[in-house]
Amino acid sequence: MEENLFPIFFNVNTQRDFFDGGTYKIPSTEHILTNLNDITQYAKMKGAKVISALGWYHPNSKFLSDTPDYNKTYPKHCLMNTEGAKFLKETSPESYFLMDWNSPQGLQFHELHNNDNVVVTKKEMDFFEGNTYSESLIHNLGIPIMQRPLFMVYGIEIGPVVLGLLKRGYAVKVVDDANRNLNGMPFKKSDVIEQKQNPYPDQIQAPLSDETPLEFLTTKQVMSL
Repeated sequence: MEENLFPIFFNVNTQRDFFDGGTYKIPSTEHILTNLNDITQYAKMKGAKVISALGWYHPNSKFLSDTPDYNKTYPKHCLMNTEGAKFLKETSPESYFLMDWNSPQGLQFHELHNNDNVVVTKKEMDFFEGNTYSESLIHNLGIPIMQRPLFMVYGIEIGPVVLGLLKRGYAVKVVDDANRNLNGMPFKKSDVIEQKQNPYPDQIQAPLSDETPLEFLTTKQVMSL
């Protein structure tokens, strides 16, 4: 890994509702549990910064439905204050700074910089749209001077996070054997390069294409960094 890169673990939607017994069980998620646990324990051992995106949805959210079409609407899941919205035991942080989407206090930089684990709730499925403070949080993680963040992304339906980070010019690595899309398949690069429109022209470093820098790592490779 380049010396000027500062690794940050990005845990996306590893919530009970997407796994066995949940209201929106995703196919094959049981196959990534061991790797999710290994990554979590490794990050803890290293004292690494971990951002965890947590769906925290209102029951009447427009994208949730009792009769979902799986295009614009989805089964009701990860509803606020329910068991299904909680983290898996494999990925649950022991202590953390909570950046709630409806927090009246705003972004607290002291807490952000002094906690290894930062939990960001979101009211939309997209991380950057679902929390007013997501953008500021990503830009103010307390990275050491002369270093830039490298986000290692894993979890459930990671595409919006990967795309959002790439469009903002960040270095991203996907943990290939520790993620699943909503269709049960692992994320692939074409999931983001197919989306050509760029709403962040001042922040992106290069167009999203086959040449867009996006690497894939296995859990074992992550644990060797």
